[in-house]
Amino acid sequence: MRLLLRRTLARADQLAAAALVIAIGAGAIVTLVTALGSGLDAGVAAVVHDAEPTAGALRVDTALAPDPQAQRLEYHAELEEAIGSAPLDIVRSVRSEPVPALVGGTARPVVLGSEDALDRLAGLVAGDWPTDETEATVSEAAARELGVAVGDTLAAAGREFRISGIWRAHDPADAAWFSETAIASGLLGDAAGPVMVHPDALAGLAPRPAVAWTIVPRDDAVDVASLAALSTVESRLRGVASRLGSGGSYAVTVSGGLTDTVARAQDAVQTARVLGGVALVIVAVAAAIVLGLIGRSLAQLRAEESRLLAARGLAPARAAVIAAREALGTALLGTAAGLGAAVGVCALAGFGPPALETVLVGAALGVLGGTVLFALAARPDAAEVRRVRTRRARPVAETESVAPALAVAVLAALALLAGTNRTTAAPVALVAPALVLVAGVLLVRLLVAPALRLAELAAARRPGLLPVLPLRQLARRPRAVAAAFVVVALAAGTIVFASAAQAAVHRADAAAVSAGGGGDVRIRFTGVDRDPVRPADYAQLDGVDAAAGVALGNASFGRVAARLLVASQELGRVDAAAAPPVAGEALAVVLTPALASRIGVGIGDTVAMAMTGAREPLPVTVARIAALPAVGEAGVLVDGDALAAALPEGSHAPAVDEVWLAADDPTAVALAVREASVRPATVIVPSALTTAAVGGVGGGAATLAALVVTVIAWGGFAAAAATLARLRREELVPLRSLGLGARAQARARVVELCVTALAAALGGAGAGALAAGLAVRGPLVAGGVDPALLLTAVALPLGVVVIALLAGAATSRAGQHPGGGR
Repeated sequence: MRLLLRRTLARADQLAAAALVIAIGAGAIVTLVTALGSGLDAGVAAVVHDAEPTAGALRVDTALAPDPQAQRLEYHAELEEAIGSAPLDIVRSVRSEPVPALVGGTARPVVLGSEDALDRLAGLVAGDWPTDETEATVSEAAARELGVAVGDTLAAAGREFRISGIWRAHDPADAAWFSETAIASGLLGDAAGPVMVHPDALAGLAPRPAVAWTIVPRDDAVDVASLAALSTVESRLRGVASRLGSGGSYAVTVSGGLTDTVARAQDAVQTARVLGGVALVIVAVAAAIVLGLIGRSLAQLRAEESRLLAARGLAPARAAVIAAREALGTALLGTAAGLGAAVGVCALAGFGPPALETVLVGAALGVLGGTVLFALAARPDAAEVRRVRTRRARPVAETESVAPALAVAVLAALALLAGTNRTTAAPVALVAPALVLVAGVLLVRLLVAPALRLAELAAARRPGLLPVLPLRQLARRPRAVAAAFVVVALAAGTIVFASAAQAAVHRADAAAVSAGGGGDVRIRFTGVDRDPVRPADYAQLDGVDAAAGVALGNASFGRVAARLLVASQELGRVDAAAAPPVAGEALAVVLTPALASRIGVGIGDTVAMAMTGAREPLPVTVARIAALPAVGEAGVLVDGDALAAALPEGSHAPAVDEVWLAADDPTAVALAVREASVRPATVIVPSALTTAAVGGVGGGAATLAALVVTVIAWGGFAAAAATLARLRREELVPLRSLGLGARAQARARVVELCVTALAAALGGAGAGALAAGLAVRGPLVAGGVDPALLLTAVALPLGVVVIALLAGAATSRAGQHPGGGR
């Protein structure tokens, strides 16, 4: 025990550094896992909650049966069985067709209805909720249209109702309303409503009212774990609808896009997990490398001490036990500190307490992994000391480094191949990019010694000790140089990986938003053939900068089908990228890149386009090839006026069925649209289409990993520099005798370290870019990078330069007083 204590105190600085690295590694892993779990759960809930109402729910529609109570019980039982364990609630609502009503002596059509969860979905602005069958409530907007107040009476459906309360929806865009615009506007055509009455008042109406069960997610229960259950509900609901419809007198339909929204969330979670998985692996690898550097440095410092103890009779087994105890104590101390810091960081950042299994994994990695790795790295290496003392250089290439590099490269290749298999793609995708990054760094590392040797031979043709000396010294000690190379390369690769991955995720999300949206606010209508849409009605709303009517139809080029987008030149004011081509002698069109590739045309080519409503194909000229909103991969854009002029007699163009708006505040304008709309409409804003709340979590994990690895890289680079200094301490006096003074040696040392770091940064950057491309499965572009990552990219080289300057200063002092460092 006394020997262990003396050994520990003698090298307390090295052991403290090892404990610090273990603390950073274990703490960062626990923090990353906790942040990923918490962030992904919150992001998934946000994606589902912010979806357009009909895309964030499912709905089962049918006609109200003569016995509403029996129908209610039957449907609820079937629907609950179909929902199963998914976190979904059922909201039943009934709406009548417009019925005549007498309000204050004036006849006025109204829509009657009932809503099971009205007191949860809306709040009273006046009066009280009904207490019996003779009372009714009305929305604030409908009350304004009808001119009624609390206490007034309304006669409809053969009954007289007293208005007991006036309510306002908490959120007209709540999925439970299923995009019912009358909730905000109070109007459906010229009928006011809905006027909420007792359900019994609706049973005898003719035509029969419509009854709907809206299946909405519970916001507080939607998380990553619930996505699998949510994704299968629609298929079971369709089975239920088919069974109920076949045994009854009324058709039963299922609508809603919740399944598609869940699929978008699942894709985003998978990408975020890949980025997070790479972050975890890189942090662990960086910490392991630096811990190994510290252990090897400690072994070199204790080489003489170990031989002396062996000569005095200390058995190898006893020495191994002492070393294992020291390593275990260091790992325990570091792990405890790291886990404690992780718990504090998670609490301060709002991630919540780490899960017990996460803490146990972090503890196991810190204690077991740290103990084994540090104990192995810190073993006395007498052969290395003898080799250094006799000045016998290592071979040009480190053969012991080849096997690990090739092993990781083979694992990376196998992981990439397995990732193409649908059954293994999900788990393998979490590790494949990380293996590619590590393999790339290790393979580039093998080139360090040969490259330095070649540089030395090239420089030897010039007279003088510089620059031959620093290159020769680096080539003679490839292990120490490679250690410095690897830690900096991993940090640079992690920064590039995080930057490229974030940019690619940002680009993919922007493309998805553009594909599903149109302008800043997209309004879709039905029944436009009977009731044409007037874009000017929406251009007058507050906050709207421009409005354009759009028609969507179907077209084909030979056997290739496409979506047709017909718009006026006004669309250019809403979305400059979607401006229709200016009309010329020929009918000009814009094609999406995928469509142009499928039909084999380029700009200036003429091709025949068939479309719904045209009696014969039209010759069109490709004016531009560009991505288009709302049409998917295969789409074509044409000017509406030009199309109308080119259509043969007896043909007709698609009717305007959408209005796209330009607005600075899409959410506020969307609410204004709902409040002004007197017809059913679906209102889509970019926030309803984005998955940035999920994708940003993966990018945040990559940024945090880059920060941690940069700090670890500084420590590893400093440890490698210190190792080089110890190995070269005996050459200071001979170099002075050859005319190379202390300052010249210091400059040479700075150049050595900076050249090593520069080569490492370039190699790591290439590996990081390759890993990012594999992680996001798409092209790498600029933009959308976290500012913290940019600061990290600046901090890494600055820290390396500072360490190199400090190493140079230490070399200068040692050269002036060569005996002081012994």
